[in-house]
Amino acid sequence: LAPWISRADLQVYVSPSGIDSANGLSSSTPVKTIPSAVWVVRNQRAGNLSLAATINMASGRYELTAPILLLPSESNLTIVGPVGNTAIITGGTQLTAWSPFVSPTIRARLSPAAARGVYSALLPAGNLGVFARRGGAEPGSTFQNLPAELIMNGYPMALPRFPATGWARVTSVGNDGVTATMNMARRVATANDTWVQGFWSTEWWQTWEPATAAPSGSTIQVGGLSAVGVPMGPIQVGARLAVVNALEDLTQPGQYYVDRPNARVYFYPPNPLAGSLTEISQLDGYLIDAYQTNGLKLKNLVLQGSRGQGVQIFACNNTGLDTCTVRSTQLEGVLIEAGSNNYIKNSNIHDTGSCGILSIEGVISTLTAGGDVFTNNTLSNPGRMGNTDRPAIWIRGVAGTISNNTISKCPGQAIMIEGCNHLVTQNDISHIGTTMNDVGALYTGQNVLNRGNVISDNIFHDIPPVIMPLIGAPLSVAVYLDDFSSGFTVQDNIFYNVNTGILIGGGRSNTLAGNAFNSVGTPVWIDARGVDTEASFFAAGGRYLQELAAMTTAEMSLFEATYPDFA
Repeated sequence: LAPWISRADLQVYVSPSGIDSANGLSSSTPVKTIPSAVWVVRNQRAGNLSLAATINMASGRYELTAPILLLPSESNLTIVGPVGNTAIITGGTQLTAWSPFVSPTIRARLSPAAARGVYSALLPAGNLGVFARRGGAEPGSTFQNLPAELIMNGYPMALPRFPATGWARVTSVGNDGVTATMNMARRVATANDTWVQGFWSTEWWQTWEPATAAPSGSTIQVGGLSAVGVPMGPIQVGARLAVVNALEDLTQPGQYYVDRPNARVYFYPPNPLAGSLTEISQLDGYLIDAYQTNGLKLKNLVLQGSRGQGVQIFACNNTGLDTCTVRSTQLEGVLIEAGSNNYIKNSNIHDTGSCGILSIEGVISTLTAGGDVFTNNTLSNPGRMGNTDRPAIWIRGVAGTISNNTISKCPGQAIMIEGCNHLVTQNDISHIGTTMNDVGALYTGQNVLNRGNVISDNIFHDIPPVIMPLIGAPLSVAVYLDDFSSGFTVQDNIFYNVNTGILIGGGRSNTLAGNAFNSVGTPVWIDARGVDTEASFFAAGGRYLQELAAMTTAEMSLFEATYPDFA
């Protein structure tokens, strides 16, 4: 490199057909792996981060054995694939040696239809992970070494499940509240490596717990319900349950079962295996982990097959995704935390095990803006493993913007808000709450410090109640300001074919203006739960006084000055 020659930027090339000993400086001499391309950039720039750099990824499949770590040295870098998103970064290992032969022992455990349609393959050597408890109040990386998952053409396949669709209901409970009799019977009773997904005592909160026994086809014994962090157990009569991950329940195309002791997978393919790409997810943690970068961009990439998150953006600034697809992760699609002014735009995020996007940026105590922007994205089917409180977008902190997104097919919420001064505008939100009752497409609650948030110019449509509760009426809400949410502005939105438009649950100083309602059961619901059903929130020792007591004098003064109604 001659120092007197001026260049606009640095171009590095990577291709599945490249070799890592190449220089990577032309499309005819590409390196093979992304980490090698990153090293080329580091060496060529030699610390000069003002020199913009681009890693050009050729079409093809880039299989990771470890997360791609991008450090401050990767600031002012763009990693870009071809238009059309044909560069695929995956945490999965490809499976090709499928066989229609299934041993007589296994065949005897399958239904007749599955026995005719199931294929098997030997899994690659490596960590297949284990099942662990799922669900609870908080998303994140609590559960690691998650189970290997089968992915076909980029989409996650389903574990065996009983019933295959819908839910069984509990008709009676025994053995101190952990043995349930269901209103339907399975073909064969079993409990080997089997789990139970249950709404144990409510229609809006669930966990996965291990099945410790299956005394009969219609009974299941569940462990873990007395453990710390499971406040909604034990099982109640009428609770919804699904038995998950038993080979005997593999009855539908699109389902698979992993025999861990013998490292073999059994798969009932929904489409012909010939011409399809099947993978088993191997990579724990992130596909891409960006740390303290400034101006890093991922563009035109497909990221899939992680047993953790797809992308982490931690303590970064001006870093994000543009025109990417993130799919088939077991935790969040994208996790953004401890930085500012990061973004996701023009992207498609779907089939994530937890939230599609989880953003925690900005400082509430000082009202320092996080400034994240999520715009022009399509998000669907978040929370496919933990069906409650795992929305397409969960934004926490200060001054984020969620705009011009299309969000649909959510088991629970589409958007959850915590913090202050967020703007949610011009989004198209529909078909949410497919597995929970008492749900909001946009939901917030339980914190009186969530102030100054604006929800404007959105369309909320086709949100009928899906889950019918055993007691009371179904409640499916478009904008749900739950439990004393205050200081929100909800204006100029369209509500169409919705059970309940806006619910204000005991909050104060909320402004509703210019909204249009058509085919809405209850346009606006307002209650005063703070003086009756939830009066304990404001009582001595209650959560309200605890939240105020946790504020410093400076924080209290700042909130009173910024939000006059707060005083």
